[in-house]
Amino acid sequence: GVAIIQNENLFYCEECQHYIPIRSSHCKKCKKCVLRKDHHCVYFGNCIGMKNHLFFILYLAMEIVFCSFNLKIF
Repeated sequence: GVAIIQNENLFYCEECQHYIPIRSSHCKKCKKCVLRKDHHCVYFGNCIGMKNHLFFILYLAMEIVFCSFNLKIF
């Protein structure tokens, strides 16, 4: 679990045994804390968070384009 400490900008993650910033959360599947975690992606096998969110959005856009060409929508 995550417990609030006196510093307003940090939480303590009991699973990782270290302090994490606000808007971080622990992923039980990855066994690590992720800053601004969106979700755990089963297709990529890791969490989508602050560092890879843009790449995930670009991947989704590319999938839409490729599927559209495959279905001959464009």
